[in-house]
Amino acid sequence: MGKHAFISEILEAAGARSVTDDLIPDWPQISLEAVIARAPDALLLIRGGKVSIDTLQKRPGWSSLPAIQKGKVYYVESGIQEPSPVAIDALEELAREFHP
Repeated sequence: MGKHAFISEILEAAGARSVTDDLIPDWPQISLEAVIARAPDALLLIRGGKVSIDTLQKRPGWSSLPAIQKGKVYYVESGIQEPSPVAIDALEELAREFHP
């Protein structure tokens, strides 16, 4: 998600920053290798989604990410993907996770 994507704005409102917020397109397509190269301090995964921390850790390079090493992996409901009031629920959930 790029600089002006609503998910980037939700992350910012919750107190975080997307590692892709410097990209101009709202919905850039980036590879998993590009995410590794950006070395995020935290990861955000969709609860019950196709990608889990277990599957990521089995991929080359992922276990060395600062987010994995520090145990900063956060889960949120899939509503964060919808530009609707349910995204506000995800914002509130993230804010609680980021600032316990």
